[in-house]
Amino acid sequence: RFTSKLFRFEPGVMSHRMNKLDAARRFENISSHLRIDRPDRVLGRDVIIIDDICVSGASLLAAHDLLQKAGADRIWPLALAHAIGP
Repeated sequence: RFTSKLFRFEPGVMSHRMNKLDAARRFENISSHLRIDRPDRVLGRDVIIIDDICVSGASLLAAHDLLQKAGADRIWPLALAHAIGP
């Protein structure tokens, strides 16, 4: 079953573009604010995470960790593009 509404960000999350966050701060920021809306939807299921652009990998790694904790079976994080540059 496809769902595009699996994750949400808690208030206070910062955009790395607007706030010029380095990689360590991106990981901290994302992992502190990303949540799964309905953990029951992933329990025992295979999940593919699709991100548009991977800059530091923080979003994909945080999503992967949350899905593991929620009981997802197999998890495949994918990015459509990887950012190059500073």
